[in-house]
Amino acid sequence: DCFAKQGFAGTSMKDIQTTAGCSRGNLYHHFKAKEEIVQIIITQNLGRYSERIETILKDSNVRDPNLSEVVKDLASFAEEITKGPGKGMAFHAWSLAMVDADVRATMLQYFERIRSALEQKIILMQKSAQISKTKNTQNLSVALFGILIPGFTLQSVFMEDKTLNADQYSEALNLLFR
Repeated sequence: DCFAKQGFAGTSMKDIQTTAGCSRGNLYHHFKAKEEIVQIIITQNLGRYSERIETILKDSNVRDPNLSEVVKDLASFAEEITKGPGKGMAFHAWSLAMVDADVRATMLQYFERIRSALEQKIILMQKSAQISKTKNTQNLSVALFGILIPGFTLQSVFMEDKTLNADQYSEALNLLFR
């Protein structure tokens, strides 16, 4: 709650202690510093996020949808995260990762896991002739990651009355890339 309301930099251990309703000694018994709490939150959230994306992609392998349907499924999940109870936390984490090497390393680990899952989906799509086999799957997965994760999230937060929902976002990308 503290981080969602005040950001990582604006939250003190005293704020966390007060919100948690515990003693200072109890808080420091479990966590040495605020940065440790931040790392745990990022690890837990990105871990769940990565697992969910992997599940969406594995489920899509069974259904064998086209790329537009995969984008729609993943954008729908990004929409849940962006509009959910932790909304805005991604921006705090991304910002912190720019200046904190440990947070950056943690995030890169999970982002690589997501990118790799996207690459595996692209390889399967190449095998079914939905995507040319001559295309570099790593480059395609990096581009798809950028369009889906930060791209969808940024537009959904900052475009205000022009914000696209997951269906609209997927449709717009489909039209652009035809």
